[in-house]
Amino acid sequence: MTKASESRKAYPGADDGRRLIDPSCLRRLTDDELDVADEEGDLAGNQHYLDLRATSLADLSHALDWEAALIVQVRRSEDPAEAELAVYASRPPDDERESLWNMDLGVASASVALAVAGACPFTSCNGGTFGGVHDKARPQVRFYLQDAELDVLRDWAEKVGAWIEARDDALTLVAPDLDVLLGFARTAARAMESGRQY
Repeated sequence: MTKASESRKAYPGADDGRRLIDPSCLRRLTDDELDVADEEGDLAGNQHYLDLRATSLADLSHALDWEAALIVQVRRSEDPAEAELAVYASRPPDDERESLWNMDLGVASASVALAVAGACPFTSCNGGTFGGVHDKARPQVRFYLQDAELDVLRDWAEKVGAWIEARDDALTLVAPDLDVLLGFARTAARAMESGRQY
């Protein structure tokens, strides 16, 4: 049994990769809409939206290394929920990259991977992995498809046991845990660095 099918078995509501998502039903934002969202810091109900269109493969590599190190640090602590809060409190206010774009710990790498691939991530949640109250039960990133290729994103997700769901006019990358979400980002980085699929 593959890792992807094991994840789907553990989460029976997960997209099995065969259910069709009709891209024509998905919203495509214009550059003007994205510029306004960037200026106002608000997109699709996220009042802390941060535009990631300018992120690069170098940003993705940095995010993967830095986020993985922070996750290890938090997991090894006596109180992961407190350690997660300490990570947030110590973020440099003037450096988006070092602060992992002020996202929940564990979702920045996947968000940047989606952005570099041409999608527009607009909200995310680590699913309360380290404790505390979070909006979602599992780690996930909501995004607009934009210029990204759905089949490519799905392939990356399925290789590591994540899945993509259509909700309303956008998509959601969902993972059973943060390791799988980081695996998605690593898979995307390797593919984009080698020029495969792009």
